[in-house]
Amino acid sequence: MSDFCEYRIRGHRCGICGDSFGSPIIGRTNPHSLSARSTRLSRAIGPITNGPRDGFTLLELLVCIAIIGVLAAILLPVSARARSAALSSSCASNLRQIGAALQLYAQDNNNLYPAARGLSNNDPRKNPTGGSWIVELYPYIEIQSPSFINKKTDYGRAKVTFCPEYYRVNKAQFNSLATAGYGMADLPATVTSPNNNFRFSPLSIPKPARTVIVADSNDYWVGWDPRGNPVGAKWSISPTGSCVTADPTRHAGCANYLFFDGHVSALTPDDGLKALVSPFVTP
Repeated sequence: MSDFCEYRIRGHRCGICGDSFGSPIIGRTNPHSLSARSTRLSRAIGPITNGPRDGFTLLELLVCIAIIGVLAAILLPVSARARSAALSSSCASNLRQIGAALQLYAQDNNNLYPAARGLSNNDPRKNPTGGSWIVELYPYIEIQSPSFINKKTDYGRAKVTFCPEYYRVNKAQFNSLATAGYGMADLPATVTSPNNNFRFSPLSIPKPARTVIVADSNDYWVGWDPRGNPVGAKWSISPTGSCVTADPTRHAGCANYLFFDGHVSALTPDDGLKALVSPFVTP
C-alpha cells in the first residue's frame, strides 16, 4: 500500500479504516503504511538496543571456572619447579663464595682450612675461635659473630652461609638447628682427625677436583654410615625418614656439592655419596 492516501473529493471515506475527512487532504500520512505501523510498535515496546548485558549466564560462569582450574593445574607445578631451580642456583652461588672464603682463610692461617667441629680444649690444632668451621669463616664473609647461636639474626647479615631452601623449610625452628643448611665433608683421619676436630692443609687432598669440602646438610658436617668406612656406605637415615648428616635430595631430588678445586655440582643421591666416599677409597 502507498505511504499516502490522497483525498481529492470532499467527504471521501478511507476504505480501510473508515475515517472521513472534511476536505481534500493531499499528502496525509497513511496510518496503515509500513512506516507508520513501525513507529507505533517502537513507541509501545521502547527502543531496541545492542548494549552489554548485566552479567554472565550460569553456563558461561562454569566454563570460566573450568578454564581457570585447568590453567592453575598447568601453571602451579611449573611455578614450583621454577622456584626450586632459583633457590638451587642461589645455593650454588653461596657455596662458591664459601669456597672463596676458605681460600682466604687458608692464606691467613698458615695454609690451613678450619676443622668441621669446634673444641673447647687447648689443643693447638683446633679452630682458634673454638667454634665450628662456619664460625671460623665469619670474618671472611663480612660478619662478626662470636658464635652460631642466633642464626636468624645472622641470616639477615650474612645470607651466604645459609642455604635458601633449607631456611625456607626450617625458618620457624631455625635457632634450634645445628646448621644453617651446609656441612663440611667428612675427611680421612690421615687428613684431619677421626671426628674432623683439627685444622688441615688442602694440599693434603690428593684429588681436589673429586673431593667434596662443603655440601647441603642437616648438620654441621656431611657424612654417611658407617662413618669413615667406604665399604657398604649409605646415607644415615633417622627413624622419621630424614637424612641425619646430609640432605641429598634438598633441591628437586639433588643436592649441591662444593669441591676443593672450587667448582660446585648438583648431584643425585648416588653420585653425591660416591663423591663423599671417594677420599676414603685407596687409589
